Amino acid sequence: MKLLVVVLNERENLDDLMEALLALEVNGLTSVESEEVVSLLAQEVPIFAGLRHMLTGPREHNMTVFGLSDKDDVLVRLAESLKEVGVDMNASGFGYAFCVPVEGAAGGALED
Repeated sequence: MKLLVVVLNERENLDDLMEALLALEVNGLTSVESEEVVSLLAQEVPIFAGLRHMLTGPREHNMTVFGLSDKDDVLVRLAESLKEVGVDMNASGFGYAFCVPVEGAAGGALED
């Protein structure tokens, strides 16, 4: 089983992402509004104001979406599915995605 995590910077792609994840039968899908720590520190903590140079520009909050899949190649399948609708996960500004192995999971939302 894999935990798929997608940090989506381009929120206009959220609907396409969710449709692709549902089609791939990713279970327990959850989304949270998120923000890069560098951005938060640069804005909220005066001592870290010098971090502003690390930012690529003003960025709104992004979305972090995660869920579980029994497919080892879920990340590859997601990239292919999004590419079919014109969304390139490798494009600058998209965000990023990764998978990590999960040894076990419990909960009703995760059952087939």
